[in-house]
Amino acid sequence: MIREGLALMTIGMSGVFVFLLLLVGLMHASGSVWVVLARWLPEPRSEKASPSTFGPPASFEDEEIAVALAVAWNASGRAGPLAAPAGASAPEARASARARGGA
Repeated sequence: MIREGLALMTIGMSGVFVFLLLLVGLMHASGSVWVVLARWLPEPRSEKASPSTFGPPASFEDEEIAVALAVAWNASGRAGPLAAPAGASAPEARASARARGGA
């Protein structure tokens, strides 16, 4: 019974191995075909990058979410990486943030 199981497992694993070898061979052959086709059919070059290349522009809703998160973070009492020292004015806060390497 165990020998039959081992034989069946060996046959199954050999079949998978052969399939994977075939898959790798076909991928290499496919790559060769595309290299040859690329010489005959060069892709068009665009002068200007499309706006979608860098992702969609931030919407007003995204800005509202960012503001809401900043307000909630400040209300929680935890200091963020660019938080000003307690009691600091706006110019002092910016100077403090620049000194720490922030914006």
